[in-house]
Amino acid sequence: MTSKTFSTKHHLLQSLVLVFVFSFTTSSCMAAQPGSESHINEAIGKAYADYGVSEAVRAGDFLYIGGIVAFNDEGQVIAPGNGKKQMEVIYQYITKLLADHGASAKNVVSETHFVNNMEEFYAGAPIRIKFYDDAGAAYPTSVATKIAGLVDPGLVVEIQLVAYLGD
Repeated sequence: MTSKTFSTKHHLLQSLVLVFVFSFTTSSCMAAQPGSESHINEAIGKAYADYGVSEAVRAGDFLYIGGIVAFNDEGQVIAPGNGKKQMEVIYQYITKLLADHGASAKNVVSETHFVNNMEEFYAGAPIRIKFYDDAGAAYPTSVATKIAGLVDPGLVVEIQLVAYLGD
């Protein structure tokens, strides 16, 4: 190996080490550790904890809310098969979760709907619009995905969303 080849390889190795160290330190400094979490109610919070998930977790300036469905305190489906009623309940839960983190519908930037009955989902669509309109919020990006089923056959929709809590 010539000294020129060694020198080039040595500089390349130094560059890779610097990139790795820079990437590791900046990403770990920029991203807040997940930890600020909340639950809709104690019973659901316990059920989620037993499964190993949280309904809402703040990481840095973002709040991730996922898997919100229309369950009551005992873990039973509210209004099985009724999209409008389930959307009312889900957006009440989302309102609470956002408020727990000092946020509102105005902070929501992205929303995903998992739906097993599109007709019932569309019946609940005015509830979604009202949620944003009542808060004077801009509509977030959104996608609805038709799926084969949810965790309980009585559920119509499950919603996850992301809220931005920064300035």
